[in-house]
Amino acid sequence: MSGERKSDRPLRIRLTDEERAKLDAAAKAAGSPTSTWARDAMFDAADRAFSRRQADPDATDD
Repeated sequence: MSGERKSDRPLRIRLTDEERAKLDAAAKAAGSPTSTWARDAMFDAADRAFSRRQADPDATDD
């Protein structure tokens, strides 16, 4: 990322109580705060999606 502090560009995501509980539980199991765990998980998913598109430009993310 372009040297911005993490707090400069917040991303809000609406979640149900069940979705939030699932993220909280996964983060707790990993020993991380929920926001850190979710941020890492989103970037891991983005990296995988980007890698698939580089390998196969016609690939879909489903």
